Amino acid sequence: MAELKTLNKKQIIDICYGATFLGSGGGGPFKTGNTLIGTLKIKQGKSNLYDAVQTLVNNVFRNLPEDVEVTVKTVEEVDDHVGLTAVVAFIGSPNAMLQLDNVDPVIAAFEKLNDQLKLKNQRIGYVIPVELGALNSIVPILVAAQKEIPVINADGAGRAVPSLTTTTFGAADLSANPTILAKSEKKGISVFVETAAEAESFVRPVLEFFDEQAGLAMWAMDKETLQRAVPIRGTLQLAQEVGELFNHTAIFPEQSVEYIIHAIVQKLNEYGWQAAPVFAGIVQPPEQKTQGGFDYGTVILRNEENQQEAWIYNQNENLIAWNPQKSAPIITAPDSICYLYIDRDLNGSVLRVLPFSNADIIPLGIVGKMAILIGIVAHEEWQSNLKLRNSFMKILADLGFRVPYKPFPEW
Repeated sequence: MAELKTLNKKQIIDICYGATFLGSGGGGPFKTGNTLIGTLKIKQGKSNLYDAVQTLVNNVFRNLPEDVEVTVKTVEEVDDHVGLTAVVAFIGSPNAMLQLDNVDPVIAAFEKLNDQLKLKNQRIGYVIPVELGALNSIVPILVAAQKEIPVINADGAGRAVPSLTTTTFGAADLSANPTILAKSEKKGISVFVETAAEAESFVRPVLEFFDEQAGLAMWAMDKETLQRAVPIRGTLQLAQEVGELFNHTAIFPEQSVEYIIHAIVQKLNEYGWQAAPVFAGIVQPPEQKTQGGFDYGTVILRNEENQQEAWIYNQNENLIAWNPQKSAPIITAPDSICYLYIDRDLNGSVLRVLPFSNADIIPLGIVGKMAILIGIVAHEEWQSNLKLRNSFMKILADLGFRVPYKPFPEW
């Protein structure tokens, strides 16, 4: 496969689709990720991709040429003479992020971090996603476009994650000093802490005063530190290639549900990721609450033919899929629990198969639609790094699930 070197506007839309799927229900809502790129009309559960592609313009790419492309670099291509690599993202409640229409809070956080680095004769030369998800895969690309710097083809998790502690940056014990949280150019905080856990402890309570979401910039790394902290690579390209599969009129004129699922699984296998569908059912009205910068919720899929159900519990991201018939897990984090839904016309014919996040279920009208759960076995770094695995085990235990981790086919 050809290595991704630049991103044009269509490819950014592809990443939004692919990262929505790969984000395990989190990483920011698909609706928001598209809105940040340009105007997206969402009506009766349908996202008008072609209108979105044609209206990808100036509210984010503001003063840049219409044909601008964002430079993409691998971890190996980073040059310390150009500058450090910083993590930029939105942090907080995905439901709160549904209201976003620009990346100004993240730009503000980026600039404040850059100002502090200048005091040490350093600067930010690259940006990298904190995780893989519809919003937080897109945000660094948009920051890179505005600042005319490259984005790194990697991220800190290979999925979306509920906490800074559940990233490879956190597991690598990088200093989180400073961590910048910004609501706007004039409103934010700079936190001087050392660990990801300390950063979480300071940042989450502040989000209550920032309407549950804010821009984040932290972990400014030289190349040696970046190489140590980012073992999960190539994920922007993976998201782009998976996302391209959903553009069915260009690729699958005679698309079938089974065909696109097979194509997605095959694409993941090409990247060494094991995946398989595990359950299909009708989406029931979700239970959801926002507290402390997190969305907590339960999504139930019901197979109306055999009355079987799958219960998916989330803390922003899907953390465990539960089989109530057997009182046992179907999949547990760090494996990814990913959604697709089948969009049909009034006659019941399949129009498209689309990804969604937990924050999209109500806005996109997915209640009552057929959805398919696809499990993805966690990246080998999650398998081998006990600190990373335990970070998820603790969150699951806090939610009341004291279960061991097994790759999902073993359940």
